[in-house]
Amino acid sequence: MSTTKNIEKISYKGSFSYKNDDINSIDIDKKTKIIIERLNRDIAKLYFVNHQNVQIPIPANIVFKNVTCNQNQISTDDNFYVVWFSDYTMYKKDKVIFSLENQKKHIIRAATAVIRKVIRK
Repeated sequence: MSTTKNIEKISYKGSFSYKNDDINSIDIDKKTKIIIERLNRDIAKLYFVNHQNVQIPIPANIVFKNVTCNQNQISTDDNFYVVWFSDYTMYKKDKVIFSLENQKKHIIRAATAVIRKVIRK
């Protein structure tokens, strides 16, 4: 299986949010796309469609791994499910197709009079 170093070499292609209803599409070849669609504010599903946008079975040689807990994801009805707090990588024939990386950050909002500073060690 590919290593984390291989993931660092793949290009940034955008982000997916659990806070809106945007549906993301990733073309993995001329005939197949991966769709990422949120179900609620904590869970999203990934599935494959053909060039006519009809859902298809998960293609052969696909492995979808939760890299946070180092376990392969099990599909249900040709869907993979993801949660916002884990990182994932999809492989085809041991090569990275894409990854989902939790940004692990919070936005700080405060009253106008409050002063915020960043202190570095």
